[in-house]
Parts: sequence; structure tokens; C-alpha cells
Amino acid sequence: MDEATGWAGGRVLEDAELGAVTVVQGYAADKALPGRQWVSTDSLRILRDLEGFALNDSHGGTSGSPVFLGADRAVLVGVHTNGLHGEELRASHNAFTRITPERMRRIAEWIAGKGAEAGR
Repeated sequence: MDEATGWAGGRVLEDAELGAVTVVQGYAADKALPGRQWVSTDSLRILRDLEGFALNDSHGGTSGSPVFLGADRAVLVGVHTNGLHGEELRASHNAFTRITPERMRRIAEWIAGKGAEAGR
């Protein structure tokens, strides 16, 4: 069991990466061992300007988990937001918030602590 901690980076998710392997790694509440991280893989099936869609296995507790591409688990490209619910596309795909150039800029500002408005 790996007991190391560290940092994860982030980067912009490009349109050309459609079809890449997606990895969601989080704490799904429906699993037998509470508090244990679970990993699910699928492929990046649909991209919109601000979000992406895949069929990774997820459940309550997974929201907020990083979305990685391929084997690189050090750099995330999105944040898992929800499992299956509602109307299309959300009724058939899990969704995640996509890191766009504007969002990457904002994240960098938050990290740098630029001004009182940075956290809003």
C-alpha cells in the first residue's frame, strides 16, 4: 500500500483528446470498504466547452474527484461532478468540469493568492 502524499498538477483538456482513457479516482460511497479510494477507467466520449462526459463507474462521494487521462495520475484535466441522473447527456454519462484555459488561469491566480477576489 502506497502511503505517500504529494501534489497533483492540472492542465487544459484539449478537444483533440476526445477518445483518450479517462480515470476517476475517489471515494465512492457504494463500495464495501468505506474511506478507501476506488479507481475507474473509461474513455472520453463527449466534450463540450465547459464539461466532458464518460462512463466511468462513480457513485455518491465521488463528486470532486480528479479526472485524469491515461496513466498520468499526477496531472488532472477535470473534476468529476455527477453520475447518471436527469436528462441527456447526464442520464447516460457521468459528467466532469473541464479545465479550460480561462479556468487554468483562475486556478493559478487562486494558488498565487492574488487579491481578495481570487477565491470567489
